Amino acid sequence: MYYPVLRGKQNELLSIREIVEKLGRNNLIIPIIEPVKNSERSIADLNRCLESLDSNDLEAVLIVNPRCGGDFDNNKRAIEQIIQTTKQAYNKISYGLWIGSETSSFELNSFIANIDAPFYLLHHSQYENLDELHALLDGNSNFKKNILDVNNLSRSYISSFSDNKVKLTDN
Repeated sequence: MYYPVLRGKQNELLSIREIVEKLGRNNLIIPIIEPVKNSERSIADLNRCLESLDSNDLEAVLIVNPRCGGDFDNNKRAIEQIIQTTKQAYNKISYGLWIGSETSSFELNSFIANIDAPFYLLHHSQYENLDELHALLDGNSNFKKNILDVNNLSRSYISSFSDNKVKLTDN
């Protein structure tokens, strides 16, 4: 499996749409899309990309807390609107939450309790309370995988996740 992390910019979204038929139905590539701009055109581009993936029965992961310095950094209402729209419109969309040392227990619990859809956790740094994290994920039927940025995490942290993990590297 390959999980490319892409910014939700026009060219990246267009490239996904152009290769969607080549990806086929074996779902060996699952794009992780991090929205950048909160403009009408950018949201329309995002929706066209997700529609193209969904109509070809292909999965994508949509980041709900972008870290890329775009328009969504301080605009939770806009991201919540995108989540509600995509949950209703597309069957194969999962959601991703970046977590790390700055992620509060409240933020993590709130996301897991409210997402009501398949989700991934993307670890950019070490989450402080691993016991709590494992307890939250244990038996959660919506949880898909932990995506671990191996360049920023210790080996012991990575090895604490025995199943459902993907190693994210920047080669």
